[in-house]
Amino acid sequence: MTEQFEQFIERWTHPDYRPEPTPAADLDSVEAEFGTLFPASYRAFLEKFGPVGTTAALLELIVERELDLSDVSEFYEPDGIKSQTLGWRDLGLPAEFVAFAGDCQGNLFCFSLAPSTDGRQPADTSVWYFDHDDAEITNLNVDFTQWVVKFGKLGNRNWWRRLLGT
Repeated sequence: MTEQFEQFIERWTHPDYRPEPTPAADLDSVEAEFGTLFPASYRAFLEKFGPVGTTAALLELIVERELDLSDVSEFYEPDGIKSQTLGWRDLGLPAEFVAFAGDCQGNLFCFSLAPSTDGRQPADTSVWYFDHDDAEITNLNVDFTQWVVKFGKLGNRNWWRRLLGT
């Protein structure tokens, strides 16, 4: 799993602007507030890499290739998860979802708020897309790891070196 996440980080984030890893206690706090457990894969991503933001190169590639894929512009830090989720609920985000990332147009990537019945972290779970223009939420039919891998497989490594001519 880590290798797949590293591919995403290498391809779509700037090497000089990477955040600090997210402490597990901060994620625990968000889970407690919403009464859910995040997928273990998502927690592993944030605990290793932090709430990364992608470069414009990801969006440019998606547009250039006319892919049927919404870009991920940023992963929210724990306070951002809370504020984005609660703020968008007033504007149509169903109460059974929590936002963990956003695209360049302000739409949200979410997890369903499924409480754990056995107290264990789910390994992975579906990613949902909330389109704020239509107030519609759609199951992307991929789990978090598969979703990150989709982006990681796009493009070429070290795009930023090509831009800098190095």
